[in-house]
Amino acid sequence: KVNAPWKIFNQSLAEVLASIFVIFGASFVGAIIDGGMSAATNQALNPNKILGDPDWYANLIKPSWNPPGWLFPIMWLVVSKPTQLCAISRMLKFGI
Repeated sequence: KVNAPWKIFNQSLAEVLASIFVIFGASFVGAIIDGGMSAATNQALNPNKILGDPDWYANLIKPSWNPPGWLFPIMWLVVSKPTQLCAISRMLKFGI
């Protein structure tokens, strides 16, 4: 590798900018194809507005093994945090 003056996570500035371009470029192309902002973007910009039927999930016919709602945040932490810690440890060990 060329010895670059600016390093971020052991990568040159050009490599980091290229990664950011790919990540956000994909979102931009998706927004163009969808014809505008995504539902998540709309929700972030106007969090008090609920589009569509606000009770759509409550009205779904769910299977008998559907977990209770209070379990979701607990399982989200159990699944997501170890995954994030593993990703960070790989980044620190091997670089991005």
